[in-house]
Amino acid sequence: MCIYIMNRFIYGYVNKDSAYTYLLENREVWFIPIINVDTYTYIETIYKTTNQMVFLRKNRRSDNFTNVNVCGTFFVF
Repeated sequence: MCIYIMNRFIYGYVNKDSAYTYLLENREVWFIPIINVDTYTYIETIYKTTNQMVFLRKNRRSDNFTNVNVCGTFFVF
């Protein structure tokens, strides 16, 4: 999706589309790629099958550690 939107901006700018030209010349535009592809794919699959949005803030790896919480901080015993 990120590449698709970048291509739309480039195509619009090259072809002198006023909306894209204005945005690119007068605003700062950032494109951030997906970093956690595993979670993205999982959310997309759930949405397609249930039509409900699921929000996950970390990876889906199951940890069997008792001294690490969800935020990744370690407890000292």
